Amino acid sequence: MSGHCVDSNVFKGVKGLGKVAYFTAIFPYIMITILLGRGASLEGAINGVKYYLIPEWEKLKDIGVWSDAASQIFFSLSICMGGVITLSSYNPFKNNCLKDSLIIAVCNSLTSIYAGFAIFSVIGFMATDLNKDIETVVDQGVGLAFIAYPSALSLLPVAPLWSCLFFLMILTLGFGSEMTLIEAIVVTIVDQWPQQLRHRKIWVLAGVCMTMFLSGLFMCSNAGIYILQLMDTYCIPYSALFIALFEVIAIAWVYGINRYMEDMKNMLGFYLFPRHYWKFIYQFFCPLVIAALLILQFVFKTPTKYGNYEFPAYSEAIGWILSVSSIIFIPIFAFYQIFTTGLPYIQSVKSLIQPDPDWYKNINSSGGLHGKEYQESDQIMSI
Repeated sequence: MSGHCVDSNVFKGVKGLGKVAYFTAIFPYIMITILLGRGASLEGAINGVKYYLIPEWEKLKDIGVWSDAASQIFFSLSICMGGVITLSSYNPFKNNCLKDSLIIAVCNSLTSIYAGFAIFSVIGFMATDLNKDIETVVDQGVGLAFIAYPSALSLLPVAPLWSCLFFLMILTLGFGSEMTLIEAIVVTIVDQWPQQLRHRKIWVLAGVCMTMFLSGLFMCSNAGIYILQLMDTYCIPYSALFIALFEVIAIAWVYGINRYMEDMKNMLGFYLFPRHYWKFIYQFFCPLVIAALLILQFVFKTPTKYGNYEFPAYSEAIGWILSVSSIIFIPIFAFYQIFTTGLPYIQSVKSLIQPDPDWYKNINSSGGLHGKEYQESDQIMSI
């Protein structure tokens, strides 16, 4: 029933996403609470919680820790992946985006902390049951969710029940992420060719879903866990940071921080305070921090490993191809726009980076950038 509900709501577009989000957002909290309650009752759970809470300060010297932290926050907040921007485009122009941003950021971090207790309480039990140190049983990256934690659940009484609950939670989280990312891809394609595809959105959605499904079949092979590890290593830490760097530069320096602050005032009804703080953050702090992380990732790059297996050179090359594939279209489309304006190259660049001062007057004040599409979505789907 839940799978049919998710599928039908994805099919209906953004109006359906809001409805099914109540389930995909709330259900994982219920599952985490159940798993936490069971984990807290196990012998050795307190050891796992201590391992989770007590910091190892020397790890701060490891660039890999900072890289993993940046990757985690980028992935969990869907930064530079288009999902948040796509969904926000359906909001009214006067929507309080500042409040929404703070709520999302705080709730995301608190949820991660809360889920950590559920994970490490069971990991602590596993270490106690096997008479091993926690460091030897805990895994990193995808291995923690798909290898270490399921292995710990298999040691519990009525193991199939707890395993089903855990993977049902993972499946629900996957549905929530899937709907947002698919909507971002579909809207991007439709907005690029609105006259041809606006009334064929269902077919675009079907094509995107089928492409993603066929691509995901590689994960079901014997090498699936290694492919997933390769994608986890290369896709977020490099491409997302690269996109974030140029997004913040484009906003703060090309579009202009003063113009951006004025736009925020038009939306919120007040200036972001203190203004000099936000200017400093956008113009200097964020670009410098992201650039430093990106550079350090390249400088301290180590061979990709999964357990004791070190990936061969050809797989590293595939990883770089995967990373570049998500950003290569940025310069391709930029050059395409420059060369097709019919103006000399310098004038073309100046024309393309010059914003329309009255852009917000062309936006439907009752429904945001895609407000009209939102209101007519039922009609579009029927067509």
